[in-house]
Amino acid sequence: MAWILSAAALLLIVVAGVVGLAVHGNELERAEQQRDTTYATRAVLLEPAPVEVGEGGWPVPTRALAAWTDRSGREHRGMVTVDGAQPAGAQVEVWVDDAGEITNRPPSAASAVVAGVAVAVGILCAGGTLLVATWLGARYLIGLVNDRRWEREWAAVEPQWRRNLL
Repeated sequence: MAWILSAAALLLIVVAGVVGLAVHGNELERAEQQRDTTYATRAVLLEPAPVEVGEGGWPVPTRALAAWTDRSGREHRGMVTVDGAQPAGAQVEVWVDDAGEITNRPPSAASAVVAGVAVAVGILCAGGTLLVATWLGARYLIGLVNDRRWEREWAAVEPQWRRNLL
């Protein structure tokens, strides 16, 4: 059982590494695609962005109406997220897609690394838990079998042993 579980643990490490690398590669590819289809531009606030305070007294991002121009020169208007208080007319950085619509900042290479490591660690934790549970279950069952064998052998030997001792 120990050899089988040791081999399974080595296989688990290899699988976690391969899957983690695959996730890292996919996330890097997705990030590059998003970087190709999105870009940063400056938006001008059309209204002041007030400071909103969340729980704990910390300021939280707010939304305000803004205008921006896309790569083709078309002007767009919409709500943008603003950090901190900003007066009307202030410029803020926004990320837009090819259609000029507001989108999220593309993920960085570091986020691809984090995703790959998180998946690999998750696989190791789940697989390790399964292997440890299997090991403990096997030890328990082997212990039960050994206890029953010991009781049967003792039942056969004990009467003769007692006679020789007394």
